[in-house]
Amino acid sequence: MWEFVGRRLLAAVPVLVGASVVLFALLYVLPGDPAAFALGDNASPAAIAAFRHQLGLDLPWYVQYFDWLGRMVTGQFGKSFFNEFPVVTLMDERLPVTLELTLGALVVGTLIGVPVGVYSGLNPSTMLGRAIDLLNAVFIAVPVFWLGILLQLGVALRLGWLPPGGYVPVGIDFGANIRSMVLPWLTLGVGTAAVLARFLQAGVRDAVTSEYVLAAEARGLTRIRIVGKHVMRNAVVPAITAFGIQVGRLIGGAVLTESVFTLPGLGTLLWTALVQRDYFVIQAVTLFAVAAFILVNLLTDIAYGVVDARIREGY
Repeated sequence: MWEFVGRRLLAAVPVLVGASVVLFALLYVLPGDPAAFALGDNASPAAIAAFRHQLGLDLPWYVQYFDWLGRMVTGQFGKSFFNEFPVVTLMDERLPVTLELTLGALVVGTLIGVPVGVYSGLNPSTMLGRAIDLLNAVFIAVPVFWLGILLQLGVALRLGWLPPGGYVPVGIDFGANIRSMVLPWLTLGVGTAAVLARFLQAGVRDAVTSEYVLAAEARGLTRIRIVGKHVMRNAVVPAITAFGIQVGRLIGGAVLTESVFTLPGLGTLLWTALVQRDYFVIQAVTLFAVAAFILVNLLTDIAYGVVDARIREGY
């Protein structure tokens, strides 16, 4: 098992390096001069040149890349162009909100998606099973920001059940924190639940018609035991794939969700930095998101090996 994990770790290193190259290149070719944008339209050419020299933007691109990569590895992300705060401080302040949003959406997606997927896989021909198929297709297609706005208009503004936006830290008021996060959790979690249910449904349908399930039924095992011990063990492999993909989707969806509900997370920090051309913030937050996505893929591969020894032995 440890050899399997080690190989997956080694395979993740070139992916992370390649992602850093692509990220740096994309920011390098963006139109506009960050120094001129930060200093304003009235800045003199001499002031802009001095600011570019201070940031190292006048160096060759390959020198800038290795200097930036070295700082990223050591955690020296620099300072924001606009408020002079260290980027690490800005990310530390916003990270708990994004983690709470992402983890809460995963919990919502799992609590809804698993039972719905199992039921529709076991009962595909019932009216409820067909209705689940239709709802899954709808929620997979619905954009995150559009669903968030609908929930704001319907649940928050029209019915008045929950606040339409804002964030209350857990340490200040736990109940108000939960109330402020319910709609964002649903906005991100419903799409995750739909995809997870679709994969589980397909896995369960394939498993219930397999020979080992028929043999278990012939031995007189109860339906609950057959589903729990035989069906789910094989149906969960494609569901793990869906789960890993959805975690990556949540990372991207958090930007829009935080903007809709005015949550002070990494998503709003990234959006503000993009508008202001705050390069150091953009680079740090985006590289963090890429590293998180790679870590999720690594954990997904490890989960494959834990669930199915045949996959582990194939590496």
